[in-house]
Amino acid sequence: MPLLRSRSRQRASTASSSGSALLSIEGLEFSYGAVPALFGVSASISRGEMVALVGPNGAGKSTLMSLLAGINKPTGGRILVNGDDVTGRGPAHLLGRGVVLVPENKGIFPDMTVAENLEMAGYTLQRAEVADRTAVLFDVFPRLRERLKQRAGTMSGGEKQMLSIARAVLLSPQLLLIDELTLGLAPIVVDDLLGSIKELNSAGTTVLMVEQSLNVAASVCERALFMEKGKIVFEGPTAHLLERPELAKAVLFGGHVGGEV
Repeated sequence: MPLLRSRSRQRASTASSSGSALLSIEGLEFSYGAVPALFGVSASISRGEMVALVGPNGAGKSTLMSLLAGINKPTGGRILVNGDDVTGRGPAHLLGRGVVLVPENKGIFPDMTVAENLEMAGYTLQRAEVADRTAVLFDVFPRLRERLKQRAGTMSGGEKQMLSIARAVLLSPQLLLIDELTLGLAPIVVDDLLGSIKELNSAGTTVLMVEQSLNVAASVCERALFMEKGKIVFEGPTAHLLERPELAKAVLFGGHVGGEV
């Protein structure tokens, strides 16, 4: 993956000297109208990490991802990328800073072919550059090469997720945000996707991924953030989550952990 690796190193070399944190979240708050959703969320992601964001449904995971991608604006707190304050800036600005979101709804154009989806993802790039990057992507997602002329909406769920990730990676992100990577997919498909994400991470892409399964999170991420009721109640080694059965119960059944984990 020479192209993705070189792009990642180039961005890292131009990063702010304020520290090793690629992403810093400081006291982030957000409300849907009069309904609060996030309460003083703070965390940091270092360059090169792959971190899992886990927790029960309704904990605020997708809300947090939407703020980090610039889709929604926080009502309080700050978001820093490479030490620079990007709070409240829109998706275009965040994209320019190398922050790319793979949304939960798979983020593809179902009526377009795979090739057209990739071309649309790289509409800001020169055609030759899109071709070069697409060729590199096929090393990670060889199945997409076989589906180039197929309409995206007719592919399997796993293939659609591959295409959604490929569209994001085409933009050479330094921080890849993935919302619900494995939801509803067969285990064999999940294994393929996780292998691809690990390869991207090894090539230098920092990853923050929302994941419902603690076992899946622990299999690919050394560190995890556990959210509950709009707060991060745990930040540490993912393996420690597996030692806490009350956390698995909270994820599976929506139970309340309570207090600091």
